[in-house]
Amino acid sequence: MIKNLLHNSRFWVAVKIVFLILFLFYIYSKWESISTENLEVNFQNLTSNSYFYLWMLVFVVLFGINWFTDTLLWYNVVRNKTTISFYQAFKINLVSHAVGLVTPANIGEYGIKALSFTELGKSRQSLLLTFSYRSTKSFVKLAAGLLAMYMILQSSYPVWSVLLLVALLLLCIVYWFMPQLLEWVYHHKWGRWIFGDKEVRNWHFKRSEFLRATIPASVRFLSYSAELAILVALGTKLNFFNALVRSISTYSISTFIPSLSVFDPVVKTSVGDMIFTGENVGIEWVGFCITTVWFANVGFPSLIGYLLWMRMKPQTSKRT
Repeated sequence: MIKNLLHNSRFWVAVKIVFLILFLFYIYSKWESISTENLEVNFQNLTSNSYFYLWMLVFVVLFGINWFTDTLLWYNVVRNKTTISFYQAFKINLVSHAVGLVTPANIGEYGIKALSFTELGKSRQSLLLTFSYRSTKSFVKLAAGLLAMYMILQSSYPVWSVLLLVALLLLCIVYWFMPQLLEWVYHHKWGRWIFGDKEVRNWHFKRSEFLRATIPASVRFLSYSAELAILVALGTKLNFFNALVRSISTYSISTFIPSLSVFDPVVKTSVGDMIFTGENVGIEWVGFCITTVWFANVGFPSLIGYLLWMRMKPQTSKRT
């Protein structure tokens, strides 16, 4: 029963809705502290900065780096398993994220990426590939978050900061053995039962591939967090490094909270307000900055992904 419940997409949608309601209630509880005057001051600080246009150029460049490295991460995972160009990987990545945005438990992302392997008879293998791709991203986000929280808490809560370092060490050990775990699942008799005997068995999950994947994953997460740090720092008196550490913590924590992708800004704004507490950064400015970064890196690319998906659908129909 529990296994069926965990595999039920409706259950996870319900869990995400519950979390959404809780965070909406949190924002509602802060409603009286939200000030449009403070928001106007933040905008003035942002636009009156002497290097405003230079920072905005950096923001756009980071947006490009974010999607380039995200595609590079997926491309490195699959290019040794099938023939695919970087351009094809970029389109598949855009479309999969766009479809995953509106489907329960991001199942659309797995579905689109699996579709690209269907003609090769490797559609089920793409499940493990996508898992390895996402596990690398998750490892980087969690590791960066633990390190950032250590830097935030080391002076005020030394005991907690030591525990965070221990947790970081354990996480690195688990990640080190992740390729062996995937290798065992895929090539064990259970794997043959799950994935079928027709699946090609000459695929192997190598530690070197995982370690190489951490580089683009780290650059991607750092660029995404830096975009938020730029906006927060320019609109307030917070220095960039402090804003970056707290941005990393915000995205790291919120990543592991079940949420509907469309309402990610609500969850991240609530978490961000808690992280930036005591730094004279209002929830209204945190919400604006997070929503802006979300639209630039998720909303806008998803619109392009939907257009590409609509062009793919007629071709898919003809094949069937």
